[in-house]
Amino acid sequence: MTHDSLSRRLRAHGWRLTRQRQAVVTFLDETQGHFSAEEVHAAVQTSATPISLATVYNTLTALAAMGELGEVRAGRGPTRFDPNVRPHDHLVCGRCGHLIDIEPVLAGEIELPAARRHGFAVDGVDVIVRGRCRDCAARK
Repeated sequence: MTHDSLSRRLRAHGWRLTRQRQAVVTFLDETQGHFSAEEVHAAVQTSATPISLATVYNTLTALAAMGELGEVRAGRGPTRFDPNVRPHDHLVCGRCGHLIDIEPVLAGEIELPAARRHGFAVDGVDVIVRGRCRDCAARK
């Protein structure tokens, strides 16, 4: 994600880039991986710009709604936000919560028979592969 293009896209959505939103955008530009709203808040709170957790959460949620971030709910713990918006799956450590992007596990579309949809209109499939990361597996 590049800062200039994200800023431009946000302005095209009618966003006013306040100092607080700009701090979140800068964090997104400089950070790899998956992060919670609390982690973003802690990182941007160290700057000279005061920002509330609610503002961080609202900004991240709005970016996810625009398709600029993905949201990963990997079980217990907070929702994590993912700057990688292309199709992919995740590995998650059940012990420490470490989350890693992986290439899609299932190729192509999954067709869920109508009888098993319980009336749902299926929009997509997210695959989360659970286990223990290398460090946690070594600790037994």
